[in-house]
Amino acid sequence: MSITAVPPGKKHRKKNKKAQKALKPQWSTYKRIAWLLPVFALFFLFLLIRIFWLQVIDAKELQQKALSQWTRPTTVTAERGMIIDCNGQTLAKDGPVYKIVIWPNSISESDRVRVATELSRVLDLNYEKVLERVSSKKLREFILKRQVSKEACDEIRSLQLGGGVGISPDTKRYYPFGTLLSQTIGFTSTDGTGQSGLELTYNKYLTGKDGERIAETDSRGNQIADSMIQEFPPTDGSTLKLTVDANIQSYLENALAEAVQVNNAKNAQGIIMDVNTGAIVAISTKPDYDPNSPEGRHADACRAFPQSHCNRCIRTRFNFQNPYPCGST
Repeated sequence: MSITAVPPGKKHRKKNKKAQKALKPQWSTYKRIAWLLPVFALFFLFLLIRIFWLQVIDAKELQQKALSQWTRPTTVTAERGMIIDCNGQTLAKDGPVYKIVIWPNSISESDRVRVATELSRVLDLNYEKVLERVSSKKLREFILKRQVSKEACDEIRSLQLGGGVGISPDTKRYYPFGTLLSQTIGFTSTDGTGQSGLELTYNKYLTGKDGERIAETDSRGNQIADSMIQEFPPTDGSTLKLTVDANIQSYLENALAEAVQVNNAKNAQGIIMDVNTGAIVAISTKPDYDPNSPEGRHADACRAFPQSHCNRCIRTRFNFQNPYPCGST
């Protein structure tokens, strides 16, 4: 019995060709992969560069921005250096007072009117200006008033105005002897800057460096209780010691005041010097002023004084107006 092979038909051959084509890889897939690989490679390279830039190049700047968002810095005022006489008696010193600080972003819109009303009343400030500061969106921190008394601060605490109002230590310049040597010592402004006399001449030595206290805040900017991240203590100013003797200065000023009264004079000046060293032991001009008073502490008020109020002994010595003849002192 013989078997004869029958050649496949056309339909069978077509099916085989389709199967073979299905098994062969498609060139279009390879092309897609060839294009996508460089794209993904460039994308990951960009991510690596961006991560490096954020983690290394911009790291400090971003840390500062983040720190400013969840912390609140508060300035700690440094004490101005004392002025003492040759025996160590204090002629000028700083005393403890307070300053009122506001953080507008931490004051809700519903509380702004009440906060402005109470602060303007207790601190004797203009209501419209206080409301403007309280409602400001540009100010992160603002010192509303300096040199506030303890009694006023206690009243503000009792009002419970919220975390947007704070009380910080501050300093105020005091002159224990009042008018004694006032024209030589001079006075300072509200912010503790020398305006005249020794306070102005040696301002850079008497002025200290303020410190800073940084605390954590919540999402509204209110300080979290007992949260302290960093504290930089202030550096107080240097002490200025004079050759003046406060006791002798007192005798000189009493003598000048009596001379003005007895002779009905407009003014009187006097200097007492140590004959061995040439050091000035006492120097005064009458009439004078009290640097503790608001008028004496204000620069414009001091400039408004007549020439007779100025210390002519110092003015003629250092401005070379009407200098003393040699050997006359």
